[in-house]
Amino acid sequence: IKKCMCAAVSNYAHACAARGIILQGWMNSEPCDTIWKCPGNMKYSYGVTTCGSSCRSLSEQNNICQGSFTPVDGCICSEGTYLKGDSCVQADQCPCYYGNQVIEPSAVFHKDGAK
Repeated sequence: IKKCMCAAVSNYAHACAARGIILQGWMNSEPCDTIWKCPGNMKYSYGVTTCGSSCRSLSEQNNICQGSFTPVDGCICSEGTYLKGDSCVQADQCPCYYGNQVIEPSAVFHKDGAK
């Protein structure tokens, strides 16, 4: 029942945020405090889109991100950091992506005989 109540409060807070009224602190209070904890160094936001700042987004453009989506509430990385796994890191700590290959920072990648 806690999850249902917190989901209802979340929807109400999101509707208020869409009208410029930010309800702060509700996710840090009982009983939602254990449900809405953001992992690691992430922060809570009312404007999460499907195209957040991830390490992969630095290497590959996602065509889905060209459309417009209704923002939802949830956990995001702070400005200037990017999601890598379940934590936020600086851009220089992000791997590069080439197709399905993950190239870690400082690794050398060869494509068609060139570095």
